[in-house]
Amino acid sequence: MPELDVSRLVNFSKQIDYTSLDWLSFLSDMVDKIPQLTPEWTDYSPSDQGMVVLELVSFILDALSYRCDVIANEAYIQTAVLRKSVLNLAKMIDYTPAPAVSAVTYLLFTITPQPIDFVILEGTQVSTQPTGVEESYVFETMDDLTIPAGQTTSTVAVIEGETKREILGSSTGLPAQFFELSFKPLSYSPDGACSLEVYVTENGIEERWTLVPSLLDSKPFEKQYEIEIDENDIVMVNFGDNQNGKIPAPGSNNVRAVYRVGGGTHGNVGANKINRMVSNISEVSSVTNPVQTIGGVDRETVESIKRMAPRMLRTLWRAVTAEDYKTLAEALPGVAKATVLCAPPGQAAYWGQVNLYIAPEGGGLPTEELKKMVEEYFADREMLTATTVVFDPVYVPVNVSLEVAVKENYMRADIEKKVRETIQVFFSFPNVDFGQSIFMSDIISAVDAIEGVNFVNLTILSQTDTGVANLVMSKNEIPSFGAFGIEVFGGIM
Repeated sequence: MPELDVSRLVNFSKQIDYTSLDWLSFLSDMVDKIPQLTPEWTDYSPSDQGMVVLELVSFILDALSYRCDVIANEAYIQTAVLRKSVLNLAKMIDYTPAPAVSAVTYLLFTITPQPIDFVILEGTQVSTQPTGVEESYVFETMDDLTIPAGQTTSTVAVIEGETKREILGSSTGLPAQFFELSFKPLSYSPDGACSLEVYVTENGIEERWTLVPSLLDSKPFEKQYEIEIDENDIVMVNFGDNQNGKIPAPGSNNVRAVYRVGGGTHGNVGANKINRMVSNISEVSSVTNPVQTIGGVDRETVESIKRMAPRMLRTLWRAVTAEDYKTLAEALPGVAKATVLCAPPGQAAYWGQVNLYIAPEGGGLPTEELKKMVEEYFADREMLTATTVVFDPVYVPVNVSLEVAVKENYMRADIEKKVRETIQVFFSFPNVDFGQSIFMSDIISAVDAIEGVNFVNLTILSQTDTGVANLVMSKNEIPSFGAFGIEVFGGIM
């Protein structure tokens, strides 16, 4: 390869195409400059050693270009892709993503007759039956259950998850110590309470320390700690530095934790599904859940964090406008959707009362405990002259009837099944919201997009059994799936 004449590089940088960002572009730009810089170089075949060097340089430039793009994208919450980046950016604006929440319900225990009161201890484990499709999920009793002598049945509240107990390690007496939990994910209850309990032994006395959102507000003498949950759900327990939070006294294996592992939508199981004893209690003859479990929520998704974090920042964590109430409410564990009305329908507006309608995760009606939790949460954030009152959502069943023509070579039964599933998904809880109107065009386009559908005719779209019209919902109403009818013709029988 001929020697490069360095003098020919004068002003060469001004001719660089800054839009070249990949391997081929870099290589093409460099090859195009060869005649200007080294006219003697005429062999551009891949076997030429100079071309090999240029290809290697193009590869490095391509990799550097990619990394520059990644750094730029991951530094902005709306373009970030990696969960780690989104979590770090959310932390910068003091937004804490919602963790996984464990489902709750109550269990009916049946025991053999006992001559004295029989106690089923808190933490007794039961589970669903494993199947070929799903694994079993463990639930634990939340309180001691006492069944009086002579009685054989009683109920107790349970929560999904398994309690873990472990020694986190030894305190060195140094500031800013941290310890990692061995199991994940850390479980939260539907009211937002974290299951983690941390105990520190000092001078032979074990004491439970307090979990706080941040040590920044902790006094030097306060026995408090904070936690951080990374993108892989690994939990770090962080202690203070005697300026913000107390340093645990040095000791051997004097820091331990008790916590529950679980949470997620998989814990939302149907009635009579929790019927297998895990704890060995011979006196228990049967156990079941008379009602389905509720409240199980997966950890907040990246998309939700990217949407909610800026909204929360705009509220400044105080409730003034209707949008503030909606944003703050939807950031609470267990609340999926929220809206605000000046007054409930049919009632006069009461000055100073904020009427907040909430829908829980998974749909349905919120529990009294959830509504009370929301009202207490806003008591510290609303204006002095305001009072927040939480109401149930109003679900409005929407009846739909369709005539669907099937294309040739498509089975009628298959198309009918797909249409039914499409309409069900259209009205599924995650896809609807307060005050969302239902338009005829949306229904028709959703069905018409199904492969194998020739055309569709909407015969009923109404809250009654007849009529076709766009449905306008009130602000406190959520559309839901009502009666469904379908007539399919054409295609293959």
